[in-house]
Order: sequence, then C-alpha cells, then structure tokens
Amino acid sequence: MNVPFPPLLLWPVVIGIIVGAILWRRWQVRAFRAAPAEDWPKHAPKGWKHSRAYPWLLVIASVIGAYSLWRFSAPCVYGRVVDATTGKPVAGALVMRTISRKGPPSLAESGSITAEPFSFYQFRTGKSGRFFLPGWVSLMPIGIAGTSGMTWVVYHPGLMPGRGCVSEGFPFPQGCGGEGSFSSPDPWVLDTPERHVGSIHLEVRLYPPTLEGVIFRAYTGTGKVVPVETPANADPWGEYFRRLNVLTQSQYLKKDEFVQEAVGYAENRPLTEGMMLEIGSLVPSGPCDTPYCRDPRIRKLARAVVEYCDRTLDSEYCRPRRSQMIQRLREWLEKDGPHE
Repeated sequence: MNVPFPPLLLWPVVIGIIVGAILWRRWQVRAFRAAPAEDWPKHAPKGWKHSRAYPWLLVIASVIGAYSLWRFSAPCVYGRVVDATTGKPVAGALVMRTISRKGPPSLAESGSITAEPFSFYQFRTGKSGRFFLPGWVSLMPIGIAGTSGMTWVVYHPGLMPGRGCVSEGFPFPQGCGGEGSFSSPDPWVLDTPERHVGSIHLEVRLYPPTLEGVIFRAYTGTGKVVPVETPANADPWGEYFRRLNVLTQSQYLKKDEFVQEAVGYAENRPLTEGMMLEIGSLVPSGPCDTPYCRDPRIRKLARAVVEYCDRTLDSEYCRPRRSQMIQRLREWLEKDGPHE
C-alpha cells in the first residue's frame, strides 16, 4: 500500500490502537464488575457477550501492523533527474519504483529476492526535474523475511536509461535481484542516494548515449571505484537499445515505446551491430499477417534490418544461420509492397 508520507509516521497510530484496546478492555471489566452477577445481561454494555473479543482483535491487528511497519515497509523518495551534460533538470522523465523482499530460506538456498506485490509506482517529472515516490507498507507481511531494497528506474527519450537499487537501511539489505543487466558502475548514469530518517533523497544524472564526457569506471579488489580506459568496442546506442529491451522485458516500459524509439532512430541514422539483436527482436522472423506485423513501423524496422544485412556481410547478426530469416523478411516486404 502506497502512503504519501513516511511509514515511520504510522507508528503512533499503531501504538494508539494498542492503548485504545487496553482502555476499552478496562472499561468492559469495570462495567462487568459494577452490576450483580444476576443482573449482568441487564446492566452490562450492549452486546457484552460478543464485544469482549473486540479489544483483542484490535490488539492482533495492531501487532500485525507493527510487524508490517518493522519488516515490510519502505520510505518515501524525494529526488531530481538532471542532464549530466548540461546540468539542467530533465522534464518529462519517467521515474519508476519497485520494492523487493527476501523470500523464506529453503534447503537449497538462503532465500530468493522477489518483488513486493502491487509495489510498482511511476511518476513523471515536471519542469524542475523533481519527482516523489510515496512510502510503502505491505498489506501481506507473510514470513519472517522482510524488504530487501528498492529498485528505481529512470527513462527519458534521448538519454541513457538508468536503473539502480537502494538497499541500505532495509531489514534485509541484500539488494533487489536481477540488477546485473545494467553496468555497475554505470558510465552513463550517476546516482547519489542519501538515506534520511523516514525518506531517501536521490539525484540521478543521465548522459545521452554518446562517449562525450563519459568516464568508464570499474571496481578494484578492495571495492574502490577507479576510472578505466574506454573499451574499444563501446557502442552507446547499442547499449541504449539493449537497456530499452531489458526494461521492456521487465515490464517497466511498454513495447510500443521501444518500437517508437527504434523507428525514430532507424529513420535518421544507420543501424549499428550493437543494436541489431535488440531491434531485430521487434521484427517478425518471416511473413505474417497479424495486426502487429501490419503496423507500418514494424515494416520500417524490418526494411532497416534487411538493408543492414545487405550492406554488412561480416555482421555476426546476419551470419548464415540468420540468412533464411533475412530472406523471408525480404520476400515479405517485396510481396506486400511498401506500406509505410
């Protein structure tokens, strides 16, 4: 359950419920003792025989609430998205969040990391580039394990998508799981999370998918981060579309957004080897007549893939094992004619 304030502020409510249940029970006992035994049904509070359980139900509910706040909650996040090249705030950036929990241990492993049900939340930044992600309290505090981290994702067309995990301060600071698909440390995304009482302050600085101003870094054996040389095969736009594909597969982005980005690139720039596998995943493996294949944008992508393979004979993507697929695409495009 999302709450627009730090879950820490719910502790007085839980304590108040416990105090209220104790006072209610004391009132019942006092009323119970005030009348003679033979007049209990007449002088005792209305519904006495049934209401004596109500204070205990309140106590049970408050204990569950306290346990949920203790083990299964996450703080609010206040942050800002900035263009790392210009230093200006990024308006219209999509910021998304998912809370992770550590599952119960088994005989084979210590416990897997899974996403909290219904913990996904998204926010679009305004002119100032600022965003707010509400606090989270689980309504299903099942098991002895608790929250292990918060995954955040930032996406804006033309800037490298960013994703990270904040685990410091959580009951089980063991990460968010599935974070290996993005670079760490990330040369195109700089984040500075700061943990405060009841909240997290997060600034995310995004570079465009170029090598200009980007510094590649790596961890040493002692855990320090040091700069390293730019890899000779670095392909920023290939990495850009790879991340879009990852976010689409993880359901952070809709497939239509991925398609729109790929078409916008293919219309203005030549494809590169690093993005072929990602853009190729949007193209059918052969002729088809589904609504998806009839989309003019998909035909544009298919034509761009075929043209790339025609002019790049040494492409690993277009090697002989894919020649039949390329030939089927070519026949499909020639048979149906241009629909763009």
